[in-house]
Amino acid sequence: MQDCLRLFGGRCTIEAPMTLRESRQRETSHRSQRILSFKQWCILNSISESTGRRLIRAGRIRVVKLSERRIGIGEDDNAAYQAAARGGA
Repeated sequence: MQDCLRLFGGRCTIEAPMTLRESRQRETSHRSQRILSFKQWCILNSISESTGRRLIRAGRIRVVKLSERRIGIGEDDNAAYQAAARGGA
C-alpha cells in the first residue's frame, strides 16, 4: 500500500475486478475512437449535406455532438450505416 501511495501521489484506489458484462460494455463504448466530421462523412458516402441531414433527422445514423454547432459521426456508426444501406443489416 505504501508503494501505491508513493507512486500515485497519495492517491491509491483499489478497484474490484470487472464483471464480464462491464468488460463488454467498456469495449463497446470505446470501440469508435475516430470521429468523422459531418462534411467528411458526407463526402465519404458520396451524399450531399442536405441528404446527410435528412438521414440524421430520420434516425438512420447516430451522431456525436462535438460542440454547440458541430456534429460528427463515429467510424463504427458509419460502418453500420453503410451495411444497412447495402442491405446487410
